[in-house]
Amino acid sequence: MPFFKTATDRSLYYEYYPSSGPVTVLIHGWGLNSRAWDPTIDFLTGKGHAVMAFDQRACGQSDKDFPSASIEDGANDLLALINALAIDEVILNGWSQGGAVAVEAAALLGRACKALVLTCAATPRYTDAEDLTIGITGDVLAGMAASFRRDKVATALAVATGCFTANRSREDVAAVQRMFLQTGPMAIRTLEALGPLDQRTIMRNLHLPTLIMAGENDSVTPLIIAQTSHELIAQSRLVVLPECAHVPMIECYDQYHSELSNFIVEIKGGRP
Repeated sequence: MPFFKTATDRSLYYEYYPSSGPVTVLIHGWGLNSRAWDPTIDFLTGKGHAVMAFDQRACGQSDKDFPSASIEDGANDLLALINALAIDEVILNGWSQGGAVAVEAAALLGRACKALVLTCAATPRYTDAEDLTIGITGDVLAGMAASFRRDKVATALAVATGCFTANRSREDVAAVQRMFLQTGPMAIRTLEALGPLDQRTIMRNLHLPTLIMAGENDSVTPLIIAQTSHELIAQSRLVVLPECAHVPMIECYDQYHSELSNFIVEIKGGRP
């Protein structure tokens, strides 16, 4: 299994599926890991697209004892990993908290980032600000972090359940819960980092094709967040996935992957 050694002498787990054209980098949501992207990895590689996925700090198979685990840490880790693999061009696809990492990394990568995909992303803000009300308060986020500290198993089940629409199977919910349970304590610091996060200025300065996909029934990252991103990024397109909550790669498998693959083909200049 491939692991990348960071500057802090800790290791990140990653998977790289090379092919022609820009590499689509899949950045998972908070507390999850690259296994959440299995349907997408299978779909994109089957279409001949290059793909890379990794487990963020304290998640999945990556080391748990990092000294810090901020959004900036995640972006810097990704930049170092891309450089180590000698990848010249990327399309960043960030899901949920991974969307914040993707936005931060896109700004750092400059021209090497050919396009951006925001999947139910927790950016530009995840909590209310004085000039932006999105329905998630800092107190709610702090309460969620406290709940994970006090009762990780029960909280992971509750959050996993809330990621889906009401008719999802127990097996799907259990799979997400298991990923939450694979995190180390430092992962909670990443969740807390979403509180003060404000990437509106970064988004205004992004000048690259951007596909924003949002679930119509997503209560984890409400639609207004995606709409705000769309307003801020000049070259963005917003796709609302009907009857979908927070896990579109499962709940809206066909539409989500069709939109994503078609976007990648556009960025590759029409070449599959």
